[in-house]
Amino acid sequence: MKKILISINVILFLSFITATLYAQTIDISVARTKASGTTVTIEGIITNGSEFGTIRYIQDNTAAIAVYDYNFSSVKRGDKVKLTGKITEYNNLIEITNVSSHTIISSNNNLPSPAELSFSTGFSENYEGQLVKFTNVTFSQTGTFAGNQNYDILQNSNSEKARINDNTNIVGSQIPTKSITLIGIMSQYKSTYQLLPRDLSDLGFMNSILTATEINTTDITINFKTQYSGSTILQYGITKNLELGEISDNSSVTDHTLKITGLQPATFYYVKALSINASSDTVISGIAYFSTASLSSGEIKVYFNNSVDNTYSQGENAVFLNRTFDDTLAAYINRAKETIDLAVYNLNNQGFSVNLSTALNNAANRGVRVRVIGGGSTANLGFNDFSTDINKIKSPQGINYKIMHNKFFVFDANSSNPDEAIVCTGSTNLTDGQIHSDPNNIIIINDQALAKAYVIEFEEMWGSSTSHPSSMKAKFGKFKSDNTPHFFNVGGKYIELYFSPSDNVNNKIIDAINTADASIYFATFAFTRKVIAYPIVDRFNDGVYVAGIFDDIGGYNKDAYDVLHDAIGSDIIEYTGNGIFHHKYAIIDHAITAQDIDPIIITGSHNWSSSANTSNDENTLIIHDGLTASVYFQEWAQRFKDEGGSVFVGMKENEKLVNEKTNLSSFIINNQLNVNINSESKNNSMILLYNINGKLIFSKNVNVDKGNNNFSFNLNKLTRSFYIIKFINSEVNISQKLIK
Repeated sequence: MKKILISINVILFLSFITATLYAQTIDISVARTKASGTTVTIEGIITNGSEFGTIRYIQDNTAAIAVYDYNFSSVKRGDKVKLTGKITEYNNLIEITNVSSHTIISSNNNLPSPAELSFSTGFSENYEGQLVKFTNVTFSQTGTFAGNQNYDILQNSNSEKARINDNTNIVGSQIPTKSITLIGIMSQYKSTYQLLPRDLSDLGFMNSILTATEINTTDITINFKTQYSGSTILQYGITKNLELGEISDNSSVTDHTLKITGLQPATFYYVKALSINASSDTVISGIAYFSTASLSSGEIKVYFNNSVDNTYSQGENAVFLNRTFDDTLAAYINRAKETIDLAVYNLNNQGFSVNLSTALNNAANRGVRVRVIGGGSTANLGFNDFSTDINKIKSPQGINYKIMHNKFFVFDANSSNPDEAIVCTGSTNLTDGQIHSDPNNIIIINDQALAKAYVIEFEEMWGSSTSHPSSMKAKFGKFKSDNTPHFFNVGGKYIELYFSPSDNVNNKIIDAINTADASIYFATFAFTRKVIAYPIVDRFNDGVYVAGIFDDIGGYNKDAYDVLHDAIGSDIIEYTGNGIFHHKYAIIDHAITAQDIDPIIITGSHNWSSSANTSNDENTLIIHDGLTASVYFQEWAQRFKDEGGSVFVGMKENEKLVNEKTNLSSFIINNQLNVNINSESKNNSMILLYNINGKLIFSKNVNVDKGNNNFSFNLNKLTRSFYIIKFINSEVNISQKLIK
C-alpha cells in the first residue's frame, strides 16, 4: 500500500512539474525554434489589429510571431498579452494556433520601435513577424491602392513586395509617387517575404481619414488629426488636379478643422490635407472625395413587406406594404421624367401585380433614358420582357468575380428640380418571393447628391456615362475603385454611403457598432464574419443591450451565431418563418434622446460576409437619424416577437442629464416602486414608468423639495421584467433601467 502511495505521489509530482513547464513563459525567439505541435507560452505586445483580419502579430524584445485563432482576434494593437498555444507553420509562416488561454496584462502600451533595415537584410527569416522600417522606398505602380494585392517596392537597386490588405484604410488612397519611409510587419507567404503596412501612417501619410464634420450647400468643414502639432492646409478641386486652390490656417494643432467655402450645391470635390510641424516636416493625406449638400427635401420613406408593430413608434410609424412593393416601385418608375438607372441582382415579373419590365418599357417609350444592369449569375427573366429601347447588360461570371448583388434604382439624378432626384435601395430583389413574402425592406430617399453618387457607381459598372454600355470599360467587383463621396447631409440628416468591394464596408459596419451606447438590434440573412461578431460581444460586455435575428444558424451563419449566442444567450435567435429572412440591417441606440448619443440604422444589400466585403458589388447606407432607426425598430420588434422573443427597448442607464446634479435611484420590491430623488432645487415634477414595449403603465405628479426626496407607490401585477423609469421637470429629464 505504501509503495502504491509513493508511486501516486511521484506521478502527481511529475504531473505538476510537466504542467509548470508548459505554463512557463519563454522568449518568442525560443518559441520560434520549437517543432510544430509544441505547446508554448509567450508574452509580448500586439502590433496590429483587425486591419489584417483574424491574424495578430506579437513581439517581445527578442523576436515576433504570428498568432492565428478566432478566439484570440479580439485583442487590440498595444495590448500586452500572455498566451498559450501550439506552434505550427502555414505556407512557411511560423505562427501560433489553438490558443488554449490568453490574458491581457495591460492595454494601450507603446509599440516596439520598428527596426530600421535595408531590403537586403530585412526581408528574411530573422525579422519575420516584426515591426520593421525601410527608408528611401519607391513604388513601381501608380494610381490608387487596391486590397489584397502585392505591390513592387524599390530601395536602391533592390526590389521586394509590399502587400496591402483589404481591411486597411490604405485601400483607395493614392500610391506615393516619391520616395518614402515605409513601415510594416514582415511576413511570409510560401517563398516570398512581404511587408504588411497596417495603415496610412505606415506609408508616411497622416493616420487619419479626412472627415466632413459639417456639410452645407455651399461649404464643407474638413477635419483630420495628426500625431504632432502643425499647420492646417487643404487643397481642393473638381478633379484630382486640385485646381481650385489651397486654403490654410497656420495655427499649430493636432486636431485640424478648416472650412472650404464658395462651393456649389450637390457637387463633388476632391480634397487633400497637409500639415507642416515646427521641424518643417510635412505629413499629407490621401485624396478624399466630398459632396456638398443638395437642395432636395431629404425626405426618407421606408417600406416593409411584412407586418410591423407601431406601438414602438417614436413619432413616425413604420409602413407595411402588404404584397404591394411592386406597385410602389412601378409608381416611381411612372413618375420618372429624364433618367432611370437600375442595378438589380434578379428581375422576374412572375407573380407581380404590375410588370416592372413593362413599366420600364413605358418610361423609355415616353423619352426617359433607361439603363439596366442585372446579375449575371441569375436568370433575370424580366430582361426578356424589355423592349429594344432599353439598354441592358449583365455582370460577368468567372473565377475573378462573384455576384452583382445590388438592388437599387436611381431616378432623375441630374434633374434641374432637385426634388425629383430619388434613390431607392434596400434588401429586396425583384422576384415574387422577395417582393411578397421573404422579410425585406425598401428605403427611398430624395437627395440629389446621394443620387449622383449612386450614378457614379452605376456608370463604373456600366462602363460609360452614355445610354450605351461599354463592355471594354465596365468594371465589377475587385476591379472597381473607391470613387464616390461617402458623407452626405440629407435634409439635415448625416448619411454615410459605401459600395463593395472597394470601400471595405465590413470595417464601416464595425465602426458603427463600436459607437453603441445602449442597444444593438440586428436582422441579417448572412452573418458569417466573426470579426463583426466580436465587437458586438465587446459592446454587450460593456453593458450595451444586444438582440438579433439570423436567417440560418446551422449553415453559413453558424460561426458568428455561436460567438454571439454563447456570450449573449436567448436574445440571439433564428428565423423560423416561411421563405428566407432576407434583411441586412442593424439598429443602434434608436431609443436614446440624449444630445450626445448617435442613433444609427445600417441598411442596404450588403450581407455581413466575406464575399460581400471583398468580391460582390453591394451598396450600404449608414443613416444617423433617430426617426429612421425607430421605423426599422418597429419592423424588427414584430419579427422578434414572431419568433417568441421578448422585446426590450435598450436605453442607456443614467441617460444624459440636462442637470447632472440631480440624482435618481429606484428599485422595485414585490409590487412597490421606490424612488429617491436628490434635487438641487424645489420643483413640480413627474415620475413615469414604462414597460419593455415602451408603453406607459404608470405616471404621477410629485412635488420635489431641495435635497433628498423619497416616494413609494403600490403597483398591481408587475411581472418579472425590465422597466424604464423617467423623472421629468422643467430642468431635468432622467431615465433609468429597472429590473423586477
